[in-house]
Amino acid sequence: MSNLVESFVLRSKPVNDGEVTEKSLDGSNPISQIAGGCGFSVARKTGAEKAEADMPDIIERSERLIEQGDLLAALEELVAGLKNQDHNADLLTLAADAWVSAAEKGNILEKLPDERRRFLETALILQDNCAVSPPILHHRIATQHTGGNTGHLERASKLIEPTLKHLLEQEAVDRNAVLMALLLRSKMKNVKQKTISDLHQAHFHEFSEDDLRIPYSVVFDSEHFDQNVADLGAYAREQWTKLSVGSLPLTHVLLLVWLVPDAFRQLAADWPVAILAARSKQGKMTANEHQAGRSLLLRYGQVSETDEFSLPTAKENALVSAISENLEAGRVTLASEANGGSSRAIERLDKRPHQVASAAWNLASAKLRPLANIKRKPRVAICISGQLRGFRSTFPTWQPLLAAIDATIFVDTWKQIGRGTPEPFRFVLPFEGKNFNREYKSIGTNLGLDELRLRYPVFFQKFEQSGDISAAELSDFYGTPHVCVDEESDPEFCNLSNSEKMYVKTEKCFAMMQGSGEEFDLVLRIRPDKPITAVAFDWADMLNAVQARPALYCETALGVHYGALLMGDQFALGLPETSRIYAETYTRAKDLLDIGLYRMGDELAGHSSFAQVCWLHGIDVCKVPIKFAPFREAEKMSAEEIRLSLAEDSAGRMDGYDQRLIAANSADLKSR
Repeated sequence: MSNLVESFVLRSKPVNDGEVTEKSLDGSNPISQIAGGCGFSVARKTGAEKAEADMPDIIERSERLIEQGDLLAALEELVAGLKNQDHNADLLTLAADAWVSAAEKGNILEKLPDERRRFLETALILQDNCAVSPPILHHRIATQHTGGNTGHLERASKLIEPTLKHLLEQEAVDRNAVLMALLLRSKMKNVKQKTISDLHQAHFHEFSEDDLRIPYSVVFDSEHFDQNVADLGAYAREQWTKLSVGSLPLTHVLLLVWLVPDAFRQLAADWPVAILAARSKQGKMTANEHQAGRSLLLRYGQVSETDEFSLPTAKENALVSAISENLEAGRVTLASEANGGSSRAIERLDKRPHQVASAAWNLASAKLRPLANIKRKPRVAICISGQLRGFRSTFPTWQPLLAAIDATIFVDTWKQIGRGTPEPFRFVLPFEGKNFNREYKSIGTNLGLDELRLRYPVFFQKFEQSGDISAAELSDFYGTPHVCVDEESDPEFCNLSNSEKMYVKTEKCFAMMQGSGEEFDLVLRIRPDKPITAVAFDWADMLNAVQARPALYCETALGVHYGALLMGDQFALGLPETSRIYAETYTRAKDLLDIGLYRMGDELAGHSSFAQVCWLHGIDVCKVPIKFAPFREAEKMSAEEIRLSLAEDSAGRMDGYDQRLIAANSADLKSR
């Protein structure tokens, strides 16, 4: 397989694991039937050996045409290849990539003859007789969207909707067509939303575990996927009788609990044991179902009620029992701490008029300090942890937050000020020049960060160089004696991942606060480079809200992204005990990683480890009514530094990627 195709196949694999999930095929929807009127038929077996022998040539020719920029000819070649053989994953992946590229380049797809275009899009949507899950085109479109390609969903929907509408009108609708409709529904014009909702609820049980990654990514993008979640809320309430007899995989049940928890609040306390027992009677469950079952039992404190989801060894099961006991003790402590608040305060935090009035008051209080003294000031510990980056320009933006509270600041950070991370998918990159940033994103999406580092070692070495700071300087800057500055190269930290360092610093900063001997009403954890535009809540309401139930208010509420449970990891505000659970994720997650919980992985990860720990403790993670600005950088890598680094890295090579980056950087230098 060529490097180009191999890179496409790697990108088509699901996040978190590369496991391929087989699509259920009942033979009722072969492409040759669904694409009626296309003028093509699919040769299932006839000539199979010849088709297999021809495939490397088809892929090679198509790749060459794509590299030459002739997408239309490449699409013609791919259509010819697809109609003559079973739908091979390599060929489908290349076709999906070509389709997505064509969608971004004007009217190329419109130039493809209608019957050929309909055939191609039908083949890509249905992906008949191909085991890759989630479906390749669906995944490629979702990747473009979540990677920050603004407007891609709308462009993709406009182009593919006629074909998709035809597929949704069939007597027997394929689940992959429904999945594509769920991905694009917010931009579709000619299919009724009720039709999509009805199909969604009818086919939800058919989706594979990896299919579930596509249509419910509400953590960072509620605008496009909230209606899908609303469908599931209705599904969980209306289909409970079916769920209770074990008809739905436990992975799907857990997803429902994560996405629509309110649908489960009124059920009997032992519902998890009942549904798990019913499911186990249905036959053999997957390893992921066992993980989902274990997650549910731990969350609802019912591990001791069944041994159906036990682990292989007595030692492992003893660990699960100990974790269950600790979680239950933690939930009891949290409930006793949050027992005097007001549900009305929770409602006020979400009401737009109250947010507008509070934002105006907090802004005025920051400018007129006597105004801030009219209301009682809660005592709040401000725990600042993580790499400093743009802390100098960020801190002044916090004044609307600090003016109305009695704040004590605690800082736990690194000696090196640092820059933002260079992952290509990030919305804001730490490089000067819009042209360079655009090409870096495009190339990085294809190659991946690891390959970029291998190709451009001088560039990344220069990028990672930044200034240092001392504890005395930070103490003077923030006006606090509570400062710890560590060296990342110390033995305690040098082998930790970036995510592990974040969790360590969060925990150490909280421990510093506890060690101070001071008492606080609230604890606020924040990154030093997280600017604030508006604080749209009243502090009395916030205190009452978190006293009403165990809760944290973060920059992003608890939710699902690409099948994993996530929450904000940059800002968290809550009562001291609730904040302690959150802050001690580094310690608390270690044992959880060893017992196989669904979508938790085997190492600490940003967003998800916080989310799993908070969910298991029953903490309600809500979006805080604060408007944040993009992260502040200490100093972006300059266009001149980029020019010099690229010159060294490309010397003696100067291939197409080098030429694109250098040309973009040159354009930025000229536009200064």
